[in-house]
Amino acid sequence: MSAYFWQPSPWLHRCVFLLVLLAAFALLNSTVPQRYKVILLIIYTLYAVLTWWRLLCAKQACYGYGLRYKAKTWQLWTSETGWQGIKLSAQTVVLPWLLVIYYHRPHQRFARTLVIPWHVLDAENHRKLRVQLRFLT
Repeated sequence: MSAYFWQPSPWLHRCVFLLVLLAAFALLNSTVPQRYKVILLIIYTLYAVLTWWRLLCAKQACYGYGLRYKAKTWQLWTSETGWQGIKLSAQTVVLPWLLVIYYHRPHQRFARTLVIPWHVLDAENHRKLRVQLRFLT
């Protein structure tokens, strides 16, 4: 089986940033007590800064991901750690335009998520990855 490499989608990070802004405006127009508004706005601001930082990192050529199925296990490649074995969750969503992959790294309790929109891989590789995810998980 071949490996599939991609860079994070700046478009996806912009959508998340926009949703954080919409949530902040909704919070400001709500009837939530003032002290909770302040706390939530601080959390939204921190998350927006984190999203903006991820967007800047995603523009770097050396930042990316890869996924492959080898020796009956899925492996995830990141620019920081290289190839690592992962265990895919049954919650993984496979759509023609979007892949939402829930996975666990060894010795980690909580699941992580990879979102792979249609435009980060060419059409043929996106289709092959969808087929592999659908039938090998």
